[in-house]
Amino acid sequence: KEELRLDDVLTGYQGDRTTHMHRGNGLTFDTILVSQGLKEKVTSVTIENKISSFEEIENCVLYGDNEPYLVAMIIPKSVNVTYDRIKEIVSIYNSKAKKEEKILNFFIKAEIFSEQNGFLTNQNKLKRKNILNKYKQQFKELYL
Repeated sequence: KEELRLDDVLTGYQGDRTTHMHRGNGLTFDTILVSQGLKEKVTSVTIENKISSFEEIENCVLYGDNEPYLVAMIIPKSVNVTYDRIKEIVSIYNSKAKKEEKILNFFIKAEIFSEQNGFLTNQNKLKRKNILNKYKQQFKELYL
């Protein structure tokens, strides 16, 4: 197995597609540890895809590694999507989610992710490091 540093994975390093990418602590690159008493492993891509599967949502980015719960940045497909509708979508998702997979707070951004602005790879995968560098303060404020 090829071992990758977390920084490599978060910058969009693709490596060999058949290689199982790991963080230094043995977690895969799309795993978040949520600290709810005992630390629970959560697969961020799966949850992000479930939120993004709603027709009004363009993208979703989870945050919560070593935090008490998950929070998200949600990008609607249109400025016509209201806060209340996004809140309803999160509520629908949460009603079916395990406790450690629930999104307890979120913020909305109108910015569309692309290769040009550095937030997507050429395979349309999120460049988490770039996103976190720009929005980390807003994610952290969701825990106050």
